[in-house]
Amino acid sequence: MDPKTGKVTKQGRGFTDSEVTGWLIVLLFAGQHTSSITATWLGAMLLAHPEARQVVQAEQAQRCPDEASLTYANLLEMDEMRRAITETLRLYPPLILLMRKVMVAEGLKVGAHTIPKGDVVGLCAPASNLDPRYWSDVTHFKPERYLPGADAADMFDSRSVGHGLMQGFMLSFGGGAHMCSGRRFGYLQARCLPPHHLLLARLRPHPHPFVHRRLLLLGPPPSPPAPPARRSRPSGRSCCATSTWR
Repeated sequence: MDPKTGKVTKQGRGFTDSEVTGWLIVLLFAGQHTSSITATWLGAMLLAHPEARQVVQAEQAQRCPDEASLTYANLLEMDEMRRAITETLRLYPPLILLMRKVMVAEGLKVGAHTIPKGDVVGLCAPASNLDPRYWSDVTHFKPERYLPGADAADMFDSRSVGHGLMQGFMLSFGGGAHMCSGRRFGYLQARCLPPHHLLLARLRPHPHPFVHRRLLLLGPPPSPPAPPARRSRPSGRSCCATSTWR
């Protein structure tokens, strides 16, 4: 199919039942680990920033004070939580490398450069999300930057979960036609966890958090492995009888 016109240029074959099942599994479950990582970082950021946490807690007390009020309609109105999630995703995107293959015959023009057809382009989300040319206080957790009229209001729309007028500067969900199709579901998952489990009221930040750089995960510092248990030789036994006790 021609990506520009949508016309069928070459007759192919339909997907098999197995292939359709595989795609559905990918669509439904591929984002589970990204949602859990984002929810973990969200909790860590709110615990480490009391002012932002108080704003989110006040909204939670108004919109979802109990389990019965944890409805889809109420979750959609939690704008402070949405902005906190967006800022968490900007600072700690769960996917740091996005790759796209150039398919157009004339290549992809980027400024003075042309990337030929067939080449693969790698995009680093943190590099764009933390670019000081377009973001103020790039390393600071500031959900209020996405408020209407604020300096990052046009970077990303946390309500529609889509790019603002400044296209492409927030790459936590990718962009273009292949932007993450499950981004709204991911936001919904992240909004559900803190109110339902009251994490913000019960947890406290660890004084020395540990970041596993290879897995991009947050957690407590790793404990040193416990030394192997040693058993003393029972008294009153011969050497042969105690040879297995080492």
